[in-house]
Amino acid sequence: MPYQLSLESLLHRLNDPAECVLPVMLDRQAERIGDRELFLFDKGPVWTYAQTRMIARGTAAAFEGLGVRRGDRVLVLLEDGPDIVRISLGLSYIGAVMAPLNPELIGDVLTNLINYADTDLLVTTDKLAARIPAVDCPKLRRVVVFGECPPELFPSRIEVMSGDCLAISNRSPAPAIPPIAPWDVHTLFFTSGTTGVSKAVESTHMHCGTMSIDGLYLLTENDRFAIPCSYFHIGGAFVPWGIIHRGASVVIVGKFSASQFWRQVIEHRITATLLIGVMCDFLLSRPPSPEDKAHPLRFAIVQPLPRNAGEFSKRFGVQIFTQFDQTETPPAIISEPIDHDSMPPLGYCGRLRDGFEARIMDANDCEVAPGVSGELALRCGAPWVIATGYFQKPLESAKAWRNGWFHTGDIFKKDTEGRYFFVDRSKDVIRRRGENISSFDVESALVAHLDVEACAAFGVASELSEDEVMVVVQLREGARTSPEDLARHMQGSVPEFMVPRYLRILPELPRSATDKVKKDDLRCQGVTSDTWDRDKAMPGRRRSVS
Repeated sequence: MPYQLSLESLLHRLNDPAECVLPVMLDRQAERIGDRELFLFDKGPVWTYAQTRMIARGTAAAFEGLGVRRGDRVLVLLEDGPDIVRISLGLSYIGAVMAPLNPELIGDVLTNLINYADTDLLVTTDKLAARIPAVDCPKLRRVVVFGECPPELFPSRIEVMSGDCLAISNRSPAPAIPPIAPWDVHTLFFTSGTTGVSKAVESTHMHCGTMSIDGLYLLTENDRFAIPCSYFHIGGAFVPWGIIHRGASVVIVGKFSASQFWRQVIEHRITATLLIGVMCDFLLSRPPSPEDKAHPLRFAIVQPLPRNAGEFSKRFGVQIFTQFDQTETPPAIISEPIDHDSMPPLGYCGRLRDGFEARIMDANDCEVAPGVSGELALRCGAPWVIATGYFQKPLESAKAWRNGWFHTGDIFKKDTEGRYFFVDRSKDVIRRRGENISSFDVESALVAHLDVEACAAFGVASELSEDEVMVVVQLREGARTSPEDLARHMQGSVPEFMVPRYLRILPELPRSATDKVKKDDLRCQGVTSDTWDRDKAMPGRRRSVS
């Protein structure tokens, strides 16, 4: 029988740390099923429950040796692999807070986040260390580097330590006093901002535990879940709570690859996974094969539910379901398992689960009638389930959590049967191939070009799914810069996924009476005949999921 989602289960979890506090859960399961496999990495190694506990506690002790204490924040700039997993677990054992950064970040975006985290310690690798703009990060005082790091890379004020200082210690960490509680913060997850730099969601054990245990409610102890999302993102890092709670196992597969996906599923005996909608497109684009159903995958969470979800379910014999969650909130809206013969309309997210309240509101926070679109707002009958704010962002927190409701920024509608449908996302966040992109970050990087007077970035529909990045530019008087020049400038300023596909140059951007760029007007015009397409103009550079 599927796991029961109820307010009672949430309140029980809140009162029992063994139901949601990660180190308490791991200790309990290591004693009960210590020899069972817990973490498997696509390229090795394999950790049992008992080994994971030893590794986590030994890493916690190593951090204590560096002076890291309860509540301290530690920046982590690492690619997926054993180190980021053990560091996440180790910090949770001493009640410290991990602040993981996207390893693709460069330039001002990375600088802003390092300064925003307001801490002096960062852990990274020799490969990524060169990206850290130490001179522009005055609070950064210590950097732990896995691998060989040239001493001249950082100024003398920064202490550069070898990754050996975080080798797994043979001693145990000091017991947390008072014990770590469900409402303690364990991670700062950075989420894209719409009108400024990214915000960091303060994730508690209760918040992440509910997202994982209830979001993966179809899991059993016999399942093996694959994380195709990067571990710096809550979509990857939230999984262990649900896995450990049920005594199941999880595979860290790294960056999603359509050509490797089914090999990984078969080799690691994966029975369940999470797929971002565009991943279904990539898997379906591969040639049909008699082996399409010769795998152990039994179900997948697909978010958002794509137009070809039924085709995916039928071709691969995989049952799917969907839900709505965000970095700030666990799934308040969850679907029943969906079969290919009973596909709901596009945009379907499910029904409101017990323990949550939802309203679809107009601009004045008044509830609209069924069938009318508005902003989805949520609240929960149990505390700490929804995140309570953004780190050091009181004004943004007050705006998002105003009037006693968390405002998602996403447009929904509800039918008379109580089904919820996603209509559109908040206008200034662009979602491209699973990445949330702040239009502010794109615009900031582009106006740094000396020939750019002003610009407006927004998302336009992709032929696959989700969005492509488009920017409309107004050049300075007399400038002759081409779209290709601007694209090359962006390639050296932002991660690849932020570089616009479409660039359009206008003599002047449309503006309102208060001199604000009318981005809505430009968005409605979309990709016009005078828009430069990077994929067509520079076909050799087009990146795809292999």
